[in-house]
This record gives sequence, C-alpha cells and structure tokens, in this order.
Amino acid sequence: MKQIGNTIKELRLKKGMTQKQLAAAVKVSSAKICAIEKALTPITAATILKLSAALKVSPGKFLFEEWDEYTPAKTAWKIRELNEELKELDQKIYSLRLKIIELYEQLHQVPKI
Repeated sequence: MKQIGNTIKELRLKKGMTQKQLAAAVKVSSAKICAIEKALTPITAATILKLSAALKVSPGKFLFEEWDEYTPAKTAWKIRELNEELKELDQKIYSLRLKIIELYEQLHQVPKI
C-alpha cells in the first residue's frame, strides 16, 4: 500500500496538482488523498480507477514501479499480494471489534449481589 501511495503522490506532484485539486477530481476529501498517499487507509479498485483517470495514467502504474515491464503474471502476483494484505487487515479489524465488544460488556456488567 505504501508503494501505491508514494506513486500517487509522485504523479500528483509531477502534474503540479495539490491534494485538494486531486481530491476534487476524484470526488473524495483531501484528507482521504492524504491518508492514501501515507498508506493510512486501504484503497479500493474504484478509487484507483478514478485516480488513474484524474492523473491520466494506467491503473497499473500504481501497482508497479516499472509499468513498462508489465506482464500478466506480475499483475496476478501483485493482486494476490494486495488481497493477502487486505485479508490480514480484515482479521485485525475483526479481532479489534471482538475486543471492543468484550470491553463494552465488562464496562456495563452489573455486579451481582
């Protein structure tokens, strides 16, 4: 995700765009663009497509440093890698949700007399 964020920032700066301008073109908040560039939030395929249109590059440019060396196998590998990252993040989110529920129940537990 960090590589994608770095690529977006690099392309945005090459186009002379601010985060606010890119956000307006993609129809998201400038805070969202900032979070994407810093890899603080996951990025959806739909957002990648919108960013590629706004920055006038192929969506593959976000996945590979050297897009000219594109191969279907490399694309499939990168997609699998990103899917694994998303699965790990989903598992962490699920664990945190369970912990929140547990803490909420502990907080609201009525003492027995």
